Amino acid sequence: MFDLWRKINEEGEAAIPANPSGLTDLEWCEVGELYPHLVPESFRGFEPFTSPFLIRTSPFINEKGNEYLFVATSPDSGKTLRCGMNMWDWLDNFGLDYFHYDEYHDSLKSVLVCEGCGVAGCAGIWSQTCHVSKLMVHWSVQRHEDEFELFFERKVYEKGLIAMLHDMVTSDVVFTVPDGSPYEDKEEFADMVKKALAQRPYFINLWNECEEVAASKSRG
Repeated sequence: MFDLWRKINEEGEAAIPANPSGLTDLEWCEVGELYPHLVPESFRGFEPFTSPFLIRTSPFINEKGNEYLFVATSPDSGKTLRCGMNMWDWLDNFGLDYFHYDEYHDSLKSVLVCEGCGVAGCAGIWSQTCHVSKLMVHWSVQRHEDEFELFFERKVYEKGLIAMLHDMVTSDVVFTVPDGSPYEDKEEFADMVKKALAQRPYFINLWNECEEVAASKSRG
């Protein structure tokens, strides 16, 4: 079911189909955390790591040296979602288990945006929903007529996310936002990152791991 968590957020458990075939195994795994009584017997205890549709690589890619993009290929369709990121709005959402934006109501708050101008609609990104479960991070993104359901292994995803932020804060490189302009105040950005990390001790632990890796590289 496309955009399952937006539907659940709006309708509650009524949005969850009674037919076992109405959701994929990964979706039933997510649903089981909040609504275990609704999960069909055949999907109870399912381990997401056995699924070929679980993405085990980070989507945070630095191709140019001064700008990170969100790039992920759907194991289901084989299509690739490639877009820029609004880092300020992203940091506002740190620590949330769910957020949804669409071009009709929250166009100025989109996290995934056009890599050129920073406007979601310019890239045809009409809606985007992110749901974080115990083991996965699930993005539902509509870009033009394509509907992307991307399930990331949470540990890999979050390590990539924190590593990206660490690079942006500590590197001498002047990173740019999707419209091509540099961050106006790196000190302010670093302060926003610090406050975002404080939302969860786990994020701070990942940051410290990045510090250890950086220190190890500097020693030789």
